[in-house]
Amino acid sequence: DKQQLDLDHLQLNFNLGTLAQKQWIVEAGCTLIDQSENNNVKQSILRDECMSENIVSIDGQDGNAKAVLKKVEDVSTFIINENKQQYLEDATPWIIGFSGGKDSTAVLQLIFYALAELSAKQRHKEVHVLSNDTLVENPNVVRFLDTQLQVIEEKGKGELFSHNPDLFQVVKVTPKLEDTFWLNLIGKGYPSPNRWFRWCTERMKINPTSDYILRQVSEHGKAIIVLGTRKAESGNRAASMKQYEVQGVRLRKHTLPNAYVFAPIAEMSN
Repeated sequence: DKQQLDLDHLQLNFNLGTLAQKQWIVEAGCTLIDQSENNNVKQSILRDECMSENIVSIDGQDGNAKAVLKKVEDVSTFIINENKQQYLEDATPWIIGFSGGKDSTAVLQLIFYALAELSAKQRHKEVHVLSNDTLVENPNVVRFLDTQLQVIEEKGKGELFSHNPDLFQVVKVTPKLEDTFWLNLIGKGYPSPNRWFRWCTERMKINPTSDYILRQVSEHGKAIIVLGTRKAESGNRAASMKQYEVQGVRLRKHTLPNAYVFAPIAEMSN
């Protein structure tokens, strides 16, 4: 069920059931290709093979490829417009959480689409793509993430923000030495992380990310954190998001001071 999307040669993988996008490469004997000029055209190009009956059900809904892709385009157009409106609303920098997973990648690609539809003059405020490396990740995962971050940085600085590359930053944070896994496990004698004592999450992921966000808040007064969280992920996720959201308002308060959360795909189902 893995589908592949090529946006301006960003080779990233997603699950079709959880992603609304403008352009697809659908692995069902067909290809939906990005034919854009200057990376700015959003018209989907569908080869005849995509009309095959191979695509019977996507996300539990029967229908042919045309109907599915039309729905995908409608949803993605709505989210892209929301992204543009929020970006243009103020000068507060965006910090986009990027793990390389399907949801954070979907958000990043939809933001790339939105920014590509704005003029250079309108792309006036900073965008940070923030990733985290715990230093105990699978080497293949690290290589994949580093490759993606390199391509994202090249496209962001070289195309979207070629008029002012300093506005686009790609950052990978790591834990402080005293918070690293092996120092705590062997050096301090901590037990292996378990469901009752998950000491690693805060030290290795939350703290490095929070430190970076707080530095941006200190510099700019406030920051907007853009996340790929969805209510449909789990009951706990839905409850957590509902606790902080305000009806009719795109942003919700973050636990960090002067930081706000924007979740463009919050309402997307599985």
